[in-house]
Amino acid sequence: MFGEDEEAYAQARRPQQPAARPRDLDAIARQRFAEMHSSSDDDSEDMNMLGGRDGVIVGGAEEKAEHIADQWEFHDFDQEDWSDIREEYSDDPDYCYLCACTQSDKELEGNPNLKLYMTFLVESYSKMTRKVLAIQGQKIYNDILRPYTSAKKPMHCQTIIDHPEKHAPTVRIQLEHMNRTLNSCLMEQAKQLRQREKGTAKTRLSTPNVNTYVKLAAFQNDVTSRLSKIRPDAKK
Repeated sequence: MFGEDEEAYAQARRPQQPAARPRDLDAIARQRFAEMHSSSDDDSEDMNMLGGRDGVIVGGAEEKAEHIADQWEFHDFDQEDWSDIREEYSDDPDYCYLCACTQSDKELEGNPNLKLYMTFLVESYSKMTRKVLAIQGQKIYNDILRPYTSAKKPMHCQTIIDHPEKHAPTVRIQLEHMNRTLNSCLMEQAKQLRQREKGTAKTRLSTPNVNTYVKLAAFQNDVTSRLSKIRPDAKK
């Protein structure tokens, strides 16, 4: 009896083997992921992207545009931001009243408001930004033209500026657009005419940029000269 009790006592004192734990699938996934990407430079970043127990992949910090030296892409030259304009809903957002109605000289004479509106767009094109002109043009359209149309459709700001520039461009508007663009080019180029030696106060002119500036200025002078023969106010 004593021997049996001693054996039972010894067994009770032996360290119990831990129960089999369920396999940690997350740990296994991380280990395999690390093995597959052990040669990658982005190991630590990729490991941080692993998700929780449900297997959801959670992205880290927002991706930043990669900087590639001496590689360029085209960027919109028009710096105006139109994203803050809230347009009235329309099932035909490209609707252009100026294209939908006829605009012969005889009909313009019979519709003084339409003639006044067309004159406003042309004469104001060079006196304000394209965005402001579109906003003002929309307000005037809603006040003096839209209530008297059969469809009474809204006309969006971008469409209003597209009409003189793209739908029915005239020589006057084409030259005005060229003049505006060339002037912006000259302003940008003027910032690159001088160079300064690093660490000193010595400066010099940048010959290539000066040559480009002179060519742009000559071209704009030609455009301005042609505009002076078209603009009504220039003849006064």
